[in-house]
Amino acid sequence: MESVWTRVCALAILCVVAGQLLKQMKSELAGLLRIGGVVLILGAVVAQLSEVLGQAALLLDADGVRPYASVMLRALGIALLTRICTDLCRDSGESTVANGVELAGKAAILALCLPLVAEIIGYAATLLEME
Repeated sequence: MESVWTRVCALAILCVVAGQLLKQMKSELAGLLRIGGVVLILGAVVAQLSEVLGQAALLLDADGVRPYASVMLRALGIALLTRICTDLCRDSGESTVANGVELAGKAAILALCLPLVAEIIGYAATLLEME
């Protein structure tokens, strides 16, 4: 697993250095190089994540864990997509839009987790009544 991530980092550094060199000569080729590098990196990430998600599904398939695991994985997905989107917006110079996306992502995670928070508060109230 570690070698995949070191290769991704090496590819990213190579793309950045080559992109900076090409930017001085032909800026349109630098953009194509960056897009190609991102596609290769995303391919490696997706391949690695499919393994991880398969193993996580096996671990989280225990009785009583599935509803919590489902919420956790959805929240993680929202957080990752929000981060990617905000980074793209900020790289494009649109920090105001990025802040809006960030706020929307936080609100979506909060709305997703509210039923769990209510359930935990109910458990706490039950425990306090037992004493």
